[in-house]
Amino acid sequence: MERPRNSSKIGTSKTLIYDTVFPTVLARQSRKDLVEPLKQIVQDQKPEDWVHLSTSSVHVLNNYKSIKKEFEKEVNIFLKEIMQFQCNSRITTSWITKTKSDSPLFTHDHKNSWYSGCFYLQDNSKIKFFNKHLGQIWVKPKLDHELFSQGCVYTLEEGTLIMFPSDIPHTVIPNQNSQETRYSLAFNVMPVGEVGEEDSTYVYGG
Repeated sequence: MERPRNSSKIGTSKTLIYDTVFPTVLARQSRKDLVEPLKQIVQDQKPEDWVHLSTSSVHVLNNYKSIKKEFEKEVNIFLKEIMQFQCNSRITTSWITKTKSDSPLFTHDHKNSWYSGCFYLQDNSKIKFFNKHLGQIWVKPKLDHELFSQGCVYTLEEGTLIMFPSDIPHTVIPNQNSQETRYSLAFNVMPVGEVGEEDSTYVYGG
């Protein structure tokens, strides 16, 4: 692949050329038609189905095949049409989370997963992603720009699905101005079929 050139301009130099390589791509899709079915899934959970702030089961969508298929459709559109990956993908694990105004914050990624997704059932739901490329030393820049950002916050509407690489550190930001318990669906995705090339080829089961 030919090295990309960044056409935007930062600084005063007329001769310095800089490149933006290996960008992190996140995708959002509105699926308001899935809000009520997901709220019903939340209602279907019994008190004993919860462990702290998430369901004990990590295969919640396995009991709702048609809904699972809708999310897999959105994931495959993103990964095939935007990312240009030439393989199908499937949801391997899925669970419901709930967030309260006093919920503890912790930053995490999703191990043993390729891509992940979150689907939100309320407006003004916030998720923060952290820049995993900062390294050990981070010097705060004077310019707020995506090239130097330590992280970014998304404020999402009801019915928004956000998809992202599973290794990006992220955290949920509780709504301190509301006592409402917020629910969301989280899931992990793995490829299906042959991946890699030549001596690194591997076939993931369907």
